[in-house]
Amino acid sequence: EKKDHVQVGGILEGSSVIRPKKQLLQIIDTTILKCYLQTNPSLVASLLRFRDNHCHLEESEMALSQHHKYTELIILYEQKGQHRKALQLLFEQAHIPNSPLSGHEKTVQYLQRLSVQHFELILEYAKWVIDAFQDDGLKVFIEDDCDREKLPRERVIQFLSKEAPALILPYLEHIILNWKDENILFHNMLIHKYREQILCRSGNDDNDELVAPLRKKLLHFLRNSDRYTVAK
Repeated sequence: EKKDHVQVGGILEGSSVIRPKKQLLQIIDTTILKCYLQTNPSLVASLLRFRDNHCHLEESEMALSQHHKYTELIILYEQKGQHRKALQLLFEQAHIPNSPLSGHEKTVQYLQRLSVQHFELILEYAKWVIDAFQDDGLKVFIEDDCDREKLPRERVIQFLSKEAPALILPYLEHIILNWKDENILFHNMLIHKYREQILCRSGNDDNDELVAPLRKKLLHFLRNSDRYTVAK
């Protein structure tokens, strides 16, 4: 064994070969993956979840696809930082009834795991979830256990204004009441959203039960917040 190379005798192609250590580890882990697929598929996910697994991306991708191991393919993509590939596969499989990735929940969970550096990707793939399942789509931006507080809030509001205006009010409530955001802009905006909803629903007897809680929320917020612009 040399510093950055490993000598393998009589194992690869029947001859003595010196290969870079990283390449050798890729060969070993990818071979193990293919063996598991043939003999014990239940071990594939465990292998892929190892942070230091060296499975070759393209070779492993091909092998997993051939065996229709889509859940395991998502693990591979996530571990290798191939988030767009993972999200596109989740989108495609979400609409296939018998797929192990059927439905929108796995896309929501994946988006919740992405950090702020992948914000544009989060917005891109949150759109189809919000279009189909509005309330669950909001979870992409407010789940407390997923470090969502670091997402740029003005950008989230801009996105919701375009894609799902009805979600702006619950989003504002969450960032102000749960995350204690003191941004004056957001406090003003929440008051106006309450006012808009009250005016929209007032005068209709069927909506009285909906208007009363909104009025109560608005009055409570006006009394307790000191971060809004009184003149406005």
